Amino acid sequence: MGNARQQLLRLLASLSFKLGHFKLTSGGTSDYYIDCRLTTLHAEGARNTARAVLDEIERHGWHPMRLGE
Repeated sequence: MGNARQQLLRLLASLSFKLGHFKLTSGGTSDYYIDCRLTTLHAEGARNTARAVLDEIERHGWHPMRLGE
């Protein structure tokens, strides 16, 4: 099954990454587009995002008093 970070990357690739021709709000163009909202607002994506953030906090040894206020 893999860890949360690997699962999150897999979801980003399948849900959020699109190939094509895109006009950007800056006026430029791109041959790919990544809309992370499609992943972070997905149930599994939200869970894996939270788990990946928590894993990073633990890895760094941080001790936050609050998150997401």
